[in-house]
Amino acid sequence: MSNNYRNGHSKKTVKTQHGEVTIDVSRDRNGEYEPSIISKYSRNADGMEEKILSLYSCGMSQRDISEQIKNLYDVEISPELISKISEKITSDVADWQNRPLKVNASWIK
Repeated sequence: MSNNYRNGHSKKTVKTQHGEVTIDVSRDRNGEYEPSIISKYSRNADGMEEKILSLYSCGMSQRDISEQIKNLYDVEISPELISKISEKITSDVADWQNRPLKVNASWIK
């Protein structure tokens, strides 16, 4: 049985493509916890944005994405940050949804 327990969290500011973001990073009493997405000494979150956009493109809501990131990586991200990240592809999604469809003449009988 381990005597290592959670011991709160610390705040960390990371740089993203959309500016600086403050996140809460969990810690444990023995200092053995190692974050998965943004390592202890990293200040850059480029890879996280791609993961968030991937989940968003699969149809997940912003709150569901926030919960998934928390459950998988123990990093808290607000739905507002997810909204800010997903806004960069919103116009691309709208363009794709409103594109003209090509009709194959062999389909029409």
